[in-house]
Amino acid sequence: FTAPVDEGRGCALCNCGERSLHGQRELRKFSPSPDQPPLPPPSDPPPRRPPAGPDDLATMGFPDATDAASLFDDAGHCWVHHWCAAWSEGVRLTDVPELGGVDRAVISGIQQRCEYCKRLGATIRCQAE
Repeated sequence: FTAPVDEGRGCALCNCGERSLHGQRELRKFSPSPDQPPLPPPSDPPPRRPPAGPDDLATMGFPDATDAASLFDDAGHCWVHHWCAAWSEGVRLTDVPELGGVDRAVISGIQQRCEYCKRLGATIRCQAE
């Protein structure tokens, strides 16, 4: 069971909302990895998602200076689309079965720029590489 998602929440990997046009499926709440140290409190509030237009590619990714801690709740959980998590480098299927390492992908992604749009949040390896 996944708790309902509030309307303003976005994916911690792509920054698109619950009802994205790109087929990432639903937003899911992922727990922190057992060995993940707690993040320091965010210095800034979570980034505001711009309203989606007819094609929400313009809202994908994060603005400069987005604080990684702002993408997690106080307990270390993050909300991520199913396919954004599954396609991200370093995420794996655990024994449960559940996707593991999603929190690490979020932290890694917020430090990487997309080669195309230059926004932060790149976690899916480009097929052109």
